[in-house]
Amino acid sequence: LAVMKAGGVAVSTMQLLRARELGQIIGKARIGLALCDLRLVAELQAAAAQCPDLQRIVCFNDGSAGSLEAMAATKPDTFDNVDTAAEDPALIAFTSGTTGQPKAAVQPHRSFVNTCKCYAREVLQYTEHDITISVPKLYFGYATGSNLLFPAAGAQSRGAPRPFEELAEPVAERRGVALLAGHFAEQRADFPERLRPARQAVGQEQHTAAHVTVVFGQGAAGVDGGLARRHRH
Repeated sequence: LAVMKAGGVAVSTMQLLRARELGQIIGKARIGLALCDLRLVAELQAAAAQCPDLQRIVCFNDGSAGSLEAMAATKPDTFDNVDTAAEDPALIAFTSGTTGQPKAAVQPHRSFVNTCKCYAREVLQYTEHDITISVPKLYFGYATGSNLLFPAAGAQSRGAPRPFEELAEPVAERRGVALLAGHFAEQRADFPERLRPARQAVGQEQHTAAHVTVVFGQGAAGVDGGLARRHRH
């Protein structure tokens, strides 16, 4: 969001990518500035050697004077957003590239507003009582919606706990109201059973009011009725 507010076009990547995959993304998006966790910078530097467009790398989780944290500490707490148009690009999301070169999907600023107003509020009907807990990390498209954008409709956002049994705490805090977003294909067969502590955390007498709704993304068509019902009760 900070990149977009500053007038830039955001491109997210995952920590598993190596120099070759990063180079493909950098080349297609013509990235000039990269923000990188210091622990992952070696692969990015290797990619940058082959990508003349990438002129600057700034690291975070880095104690040096040139780190992102150090530069941010010298800036004021508030600023005016860059004035962008609805059709200006805000995000470039890349596919995994499993069938060849990764493909770039450009999302304009209006798409983020539509996601919050039309999908989060109208379809999912998020309210201020809901907690969104996304299984995928923020760089996945599903998590960008569920943990970054959907809360703009009023819901709270939390990172997915590891292990999932720890979901009990945030569920209990809000009488068990939670929406869990993720890739069904990534879930273990015993996932409904692992959610049991979350249901029990609110107390037996509260079970009628408490619920955990699983909002599936990729692979949802493969969920049989019985499994889906167990996830929702």
